Amino acid sequence: QHYALAPIDQQYKKNLARIKGESFEPETLVEASAGDCNTTEQLDAWRKAKEEPLKSVPAAYQKYAKAPIEAEYKKQYERITGESAQVAPTPPANAADCNTTAELKAWRK
Repeated sequence: QHYALAPIDQQYKKNLARIKGESFEPETLVEASAGDCNTTEQLDAWRKAKEEPLKSVPAAYQKYAKAPIEAEYKKQYERITGESAQVAPTPPANAADCNTTAELKAWRK
């Protein structure tokens, strides 16, 4: 619902600024879905907006919530650029989730 109201809210703010005689700086709108993104900048903003609410999720469970976001990001990145996404792997949330020494070193950092 937020995405449906965003263009209306932006038009309201534009007209309000015009009536008050102030300048209007349009806000950058985040696309509702990754499939709507046409640039990597839009796609990065989409991913950031999707991951923002996950900060309240316990660290041990974030990887489960982030996995579909990363999969969609990679899919759409390949669509936009025509090349494979080179996304740095997210280190495990805790040492018990590490399966290799490389993962353990990444977690430690």
